[in-house]
Amino acid sequence: MSTVEFVLWLAGAVDLVGDEPPTPAQWAQIRAKATEVVGKLAADKLLERAAKVEQEQMYTAPFAEYKARVEGYRAQLAQAAVKPADWNDLLKAHAK
Repeated sequence: MSTVEFVLWLAGAVDLVGDEPPTPAQWAQIRAKATEVVGKLAADKLLERAAKVEQEQMYTAPFAEYKARVEGYRAQLAQAAVKPADWNDLLKAHAK
């Protein structure tokens, strides 16, 4: 049941009850419907948040790998004291 459907259902229930307070059975039914709608809203929000986290991870993992690779190249260059002219050869060797 969507929130709009719940509001329409509740408006109909209020019309049926009239000026009298709801009976315990009617309250139980109202609570059950409200719980159903609130649970669906919470579940939708959690799924939305999970999708956002998954999408963020999809972009951060490859970036982290790339950054680690660049740091490795930087360390190798520092250790080997490679001249700038040799950088292309070193990068080509690691690209294979």
